[in-house]
Amino acid sequence: MTQSNQEIHHREATRRDEDHISATLRDAASEIDQGLLVIDANMNVVFANPPYLRMNGLPLDCPFTQEGQPFEHLLRFMAEEGKFGPGDVTELVAERLKPALERRNYDLDRASSQNGVMHVAGVALKNGGYAYTFNDVTHRVAE
Repeated sequence: MTQSNQEIHHREATRRDEDHISATLRDAASEIDQGLLVIDANMNVVFANPPYLRMNGLPLDCPFTQEGQPFEHLLRFMAEEGKFGPGDVTELVAERLKPALERRNYDLDRASSQNGVMHVAGVALKNGGYAYTFNDVTHRVAE
């Protein structure tokens, strides 16, 4: 079965629109002050914006935050670096993986690796992924 030129043109136009939307969203997420980390349904990193990296004391070229990297590897790296405080690395990783695996929304304030307080929220996405947002709330807690 052959496709008509009209069907092919429509599919190509749709792909261009999706690429444009994706690029625009990535640009916007890179410019906001809020940290953003998105993982897919397979628990792999999709996107981590510069504020997320900065708030968590990670280098801009952190290999564990590159698209396709297992989220668990990022968490293990951060736990081994002491970014979650003292404790058993395996338990610290499991504790942070649990909400995403259970697809449970949550929010909490926690000490940041930058000697402040960070508000972290997680939300299950309809496509099976998970999004985390990070806000520096040190000033709010100090009041």
